[in-house]
Amino acid sequence: MTTAVPLTVEGVDLQDEVTVETIGKRFSDHLWGAADGLVTMTVFVDSGDPASQVVEAARAVEHAIPGARVRRVHRDLVSQSDIAQRVGVSREAVRKWTLRTGERGFPAPFDTIGSSASRTASKVWLWSDIVAWLDESYLIEIDENLPDEATAAHIDACLAKVRGYLERQWQDVPTPATPYVERSRHPIAPKTPEQLVPELMPGLRTTSIPILEAEQVSA
Repeated sequence: MTTAVPLTVEGVDLQDEVTVETIGKRFSDHLWGAADGLVTMTVFVDSGDPASQVVEAARAVEHAIPGARVRRVHRDLVSQSDIAQRVGVSREAVRKWTLRTGERGFPAPFDTIGSSASRTASKVWLWSDIVAWLDESYLIEIDENLPDEATAAHIDACLAKVRGYLERQWQDVPTPATPYVERSRHPIAPKTPEQLVPELMPGLRTTSIPILEAEQVSA
């Protein structure tokens, strides 16, 4: 199944002839759109790892179009009215859905927009969460295969070039027994008592006591 990953793109003018020509020649497989100054590019992933393919496509666009910057996965946020319109039910039905709790409770809101002081605050949900919930709870299939939030967050981290995100290994995580040294994978050699005591108790003199071998003791 094809996964559609919409991305927010900055620095791209879809009215510019040179830009449109470049997109037509090199990036016609992607779906481009613009609304209220927001430019989006949707990458379609047929199989494999969506994150690696999306990041590869984003880097290609940034390299080919001067000033282009693929910022993040575009979240499709919907209100109760939006959900009702897209699913084809009444707003009251959606309101009742939002009251459902428990194992198959309605998805948690992604955010709240508007001012609570002026009573204009409104909850919004991730459309991808709603699509998954409708399929699981009512077997209502929406013909949209969108990345879940975990995948979207993974892609965002890669696009933001979070240091070591893809290459991070568990042995780099510090533990009480294995102190972490920045930019070093060499183990830290344990210190002898003669080395530790001056650090912990400055001014205290220590004397090394030789350890006799068994043959010396028996003699």
